[in-house]
Amino acid sequence: MLLADETTKHCSEETPEYLAWVEQTRLKIEVGVQAAQRGDVLDATVVLARLRNKVEVAAASAT
Repeated sequence: MLLADETTKHCSEETPEYLAWVEQTRLKIEVGVQAAQRGDVLDATVVLARLRNKVEVAAASAT
């Protein structure tokens, strides 16, 4: 619903790249919803740890 709200805020003259991104994002959300419905989910602590690691790696490579 948030993606739909964000999309409707933009005018109809959006770039093809943006519209392609919106469609790709919708597809990814649908894949995630289907995975969750099957019970194929990760624990929040695992996800957060992975995200923190990515941020730390990015920060380290930026310096």
